[in-house]
Amino acid sequence: MHMEQGGFAAKDLTEVREYWDRRPCNLRHSPLPVGSRQYFDAVEARKYFVEPHIPAFADFARWRGKKVLEIGCGMGTDTMNFARAGDGTVGGSI
Repeated sequence: MHMEQGGFAAKDLTEVREYWDRRPCNLRHSPLPVGSRQYFDAVEARKYFVEPHIPAFADFARWRGKKVLEIGCGMGTDTMNFARAGDGTVGGSI
């Protein structure tokens, strides 16, 4: 069901979920086999090359020892960096 709302077509939650399941953010940041350690390392390097402001803004180490809930974590690149910094990280997407 698509209805116009404020200039945007309203989407069914199932459609939105299926879209992001097919194409998580940064999926194409590496030509390596998806799911391999090398793939995720390359995705992380490319992500922070393209979005260099994120590590400074997130300040992952600042959250050491705290609980962090990341909503809409996509492939989990930032979530992993929170976890590497030593916090109690939980990530989730719809």
